[in-house]
Amino acid sequence: MLNPRTISRTLELLDQRFVIAPTALEQQLFSKLALLELCGWVEEAMDDLLVLSATKNLRVSRNLSDYQRDTIDRTSSFEYAKFRDMAIKLIGLVTMERIEDQADPAKLTLLKSTLSLLKTPRNTEAHTHTVGITRALDAPSLTRSRLRPIYKGLREIERLLDGATFTV
Repeated sequence: MLNPRTISRTLELLDQRFVIAPTALEQQLFSKLALLELCGWVEEAMDDLLVLSATKNLRVSRNLSDYQRDTIDRTSSFEYAKFRDMAIKLIGLVTMERIEDQADPAKLTLLKSTLSLLKTPRNTEAHTHTVGITRALDAPSLTRSRLRPIYKGLREIERLLDGATFTV
C-alpha cells in the first residue's frame, strides 16, 4: 500500500500555506486542495492495496491484467462499499466476511466513518470551481487529521489480506 508520509507532508505544507494565506479565497483554495489531495491518495492507496494482493495471489498474469482493467480502472471512488466490492471480486465474499470479522472493529469503524465524512465535500469540490462561491471547508489541519484513521483501517485490511486463505 502507498506510504502515507508523502501525503502527510503535502497536507502539512497546505496547512502552513493556509495559515499565512492573506485572503479567505486563498484559504479556501488550500482547504479544497488538501481535501482533493487526501481523497486522491485514499483512492490510490485502495487500488494499490488490492493490486498488490492480486499480484501476490493470482497465478495467471491475464487474470491480473483483467482485474486491473475491469475492476480497478473502472472504479472511481474512495468509498468503503466500492473498495469492498473490488476486494470481493478478487477474494470472494466469504473471505471478505472473514476479514471484516477478524478486523479490529475500532479501526474498521473509523475507516468507514472517516471515508463517509469526506464523500460529500469531495464530490462537491471535485465538480465545482471556487471563485464566487463561499462554502465551508475544513482547514487542511483537520483534513490531515483524517489521514491516520484511514491509513490504520487500510493497514488492518492489508494485514488480514496478507494472511487470508482464499478458499471456501
